[in-house]
Amino acid sequence: MNPLVETASLLGLSFVSAMTPFVNAEAALVASQALHDPLPWLPAALAAAVGQMGAKYLYFRLGWWRSSAERTKPLPRWRRRLTEWSGAMLTRGRWRGIAVLGLSSSVGLPPLLLVSVSAGLAHMRTVDFLVVGVLGRAVRFAAVLLGAGQLVHWIHVPGLG
Repeated sequence: MNPLVETASLLGLSFVSAMTPFVNAEAALVASQALHDPLPWLPAALAAAVGQMGAKYLYFRLGWWRSSAERTKPLPRWRRRLTEWSGAMLTRGRWRGIAVLGLSSSVGLPPLLLVSVSAGLAHMRTVDFLVVGVLGRAVRFAAVLLGAGQLVHWIHVPGLG
C-alpha cells in the first residue's frame, strides 16, 4: 500500500480512537508494524499523535465553551468537582498545567479525555495544549511502534516484516 495512504489512514483512525473507546490507536499501530513493509516509526507516530490531538482539541474547545457560557442555575455536583479539579491542577501556574498535560498525553494518567476538558475549563493556552499534547502522544506512539517493531523482528514469523 502507498505510505501516504497508510499515514492518512493512521491519522483518521487515531482521530476516531480519541472520540470513542471502541477503537484503539495503539492496536492499529502494532498491526501496522506487522505489515510486510511497515511505515517508518516517526511519520506513523506523528500521524497518530496529530489525529488523536485533533479529536482531543474538540473536547478542549468544549470545555472552554462551557466555562464561558452564562450560568442561570447552579452547577451539578460532578461539574463543580471537575471545575475545582481543573482549577487546582491546571491553573496554578502555567508549568504545572503543562506538566499534568505532558504526563497525561504520554503515560495516560490522568486520562487525557478528562485533562482535555479540564484544560479547556481552565482556559489553558491553546498553543500549549496542542504542542505538549502532540509531543506527549508522539512519544507514547513512538514507544509503541518501536516496541512492536522489535517484537516482530525478535519473533520473526515468516510473512511478517
